[in-house]
Amino acid sequence: MLPRATRRLALFSLAAFLILGGAGAGLALQEAPYAKTREALLAHTHRFVSGGATLEVRPAQLRPLLRVDGDRLSIDVAQLEGLLAPRFADRPARDASLQIVGSRVVIEPGASARVLDARATAAALLRQPESRTQPVRFRWIAPEATTAELEALRIRKLVSEFTTYYPAGEPRVVNIKRAADALDGRILPTGATFSMNQALGERTLTKGYVPAPTIAGDRIVDSVGGGISQVATTLYNAAFFAGLELVAHTPHSLYIDRYPMGREATISWGGPELVFRNDWNAAVLLKVIATDTSITVRFYSSELGRRVETTTGMPYKWMAPVTREVPDSTLAPGARVVVQEPGASGFTVDYTRKVFAHDRLVRDERFTTRYDAKDGIVHVGVPVLDQR
Repeated sequence: MLPRATRRLALFSLAAFLILGGAGAGLALQEAPYAKTREALLAHTHRFVSGGATLEVRPAQLRPLLRVDGDRLSIDVAQLEGLLAPRFADRPARDASLQIVGSRVVIEPGASARVLDARATAAALLRQPESRTQPVRFRWIAPEATTAELEALRIRKLVSEFTTYYPAGEPRVVNIKRAADALDGRILPTGATFSMNQALGERTLTKGYVPAPTIAGDRIVDSVGGGISQVATTLYNAAFFAGLELVAHTPHSLYIDRYPMGREATISWGGPELVFRNDWNAAVLLKVIATDTSITVRFYSSELGRRVETTTGMPYKWMAPVTREVPDSTLAPGARVVVQEPGASGFTVDYTRKVFAHDRLVRDERFTTRYDAKDGIVHVGVPVLDQR
């Protein structure tokens, strides 16, 4: 029998042999999870592919990307992305959109964003290191407006249109174009209510509106945003012939012959207001186009058998204009300044609307509009009273 010390040395040597020797059993088993993978990864060139794009990564390019942490092999994701990104670039999302072709509306399909997923690509490479072809992985992000969402709106074709005209070159044309741009392309979903004041906000110089003539009671005065009541009138008529629910509108106090008698609307910040509601089972797309001499509003939706009939009666209750004198202490005694010449007579007019969905009568309405006469206004200087 071997001495105790000798036996201890022998046992120690055997243990060392099993751990470090014995064909390197312990170390080989420890390295097995990554050594074989690393060897396979560096044994050949990898061909990354996506669609028609390809990129070959040689072992010498891949080797600096490999990382060992304990018994774990990984790939530096940031460096792999740096290799792949120039060839497999991200692609931004494209929203689906509504395109007008003649009187019809077609949907331009959207596309999801494509974002290179270097982490998923690296994981796939580690799972299949022997494969010479490696599909590049991407993350797909849906666009904000999808094709399915636009299809659900059921906007198919032109359902109403109205145009009004004006002289070119006047300051009010600036305001009309500014408002038209702000309203163009808006979508009114089923059941939604449109408020023109809410849609435009307050008309200010900083928003690009300019002073232009506006009707204020029985006078014509300049105000910032003057002229957009022509936008309101054109919108009102488009909503009228689209058969939408007319919630609130106010005609001008004076008749303007470029508008249909009675069937028109004015607007001002704080009121009066133009409000209508889409009570049809399909959304409505508003297209508002202003040129140098006209503004056109078109409503697109599903037809749904809509039909509108209207009549306008003869004017009655005529009121001739008069000239009114207004005392003005800023003028010299007896001085007279014509502020406004007499204009058109006032009158009252009625009009009607019947709205049908196929053969069903949806609404039967009668409206009455009363216009004031455009009186002349003369400011007259008054004598200064002797205060002694």
